[in-house]
Amino acid sequence: MRNLFIKRKRKTKIAFVATAVFCSGIVLGVLLVLLTPMRFFDLVDPQINEISPVSFYNTFTRNTDSYIFIDVRTKEDYVNGHAPGAINMPLETLYTQRHFLPKTGKTIAIICNREQASGVAFSYLQHFGFYNIERVTGGMDAWKAAGLPVVMGALPYTATTTPSAFAPQTLLGYAGRSVCA
Repeated sequence: MRNLFIKRKRKTKIAFVATAVFCSGIVLGVLLVLLTPMRFFDLVDPQINEISPVSFYNTFTRNTDSYIFIDVRTKEDYVNGHAPGAINMPLETLYTQRHFLPKTGKTIAIICNREQASGVAFSYLQHFGFYNIERVTGGMDAWKAAGLPVVMGALPYTATTTPSAFAPQTLLGYAGRSVCA
């Protein structure tokens, strides 16, 4: 009987040690990711919220106050034709202009020519904690192909020459109108 008791005691110790080693491995793995440069590696691609040009246009025109519609193309591309209500905020100005964009309350819709630049803008904003964003699938090429309206020219505001045009109260007031060149 004593032999049986000693065997059970050994099995219990082995199970305890195995559990402790397993838990230590998990804790060390988490610490490795959080406390080393491993945390900077994107192991999972970010999820991009996409919306078709037609769906976006229908939703946007019904409720422009719920959106900030940003065209991240160059000023020249924007002037040569942009979606109605889009604000021109070229990709290179996004770093400074992001401070004036709301993280809640309004949806930020992003459009470019095809969808590469808007994908970069989407990921960039998401990196800085914006989760209220969506990308117009296919960009202006898909917008035009769908037969949606295009506005030529622009109003005399630019993100690079008139930063005050993007102050929080001003930017929020311009949602749904073309305010940037």
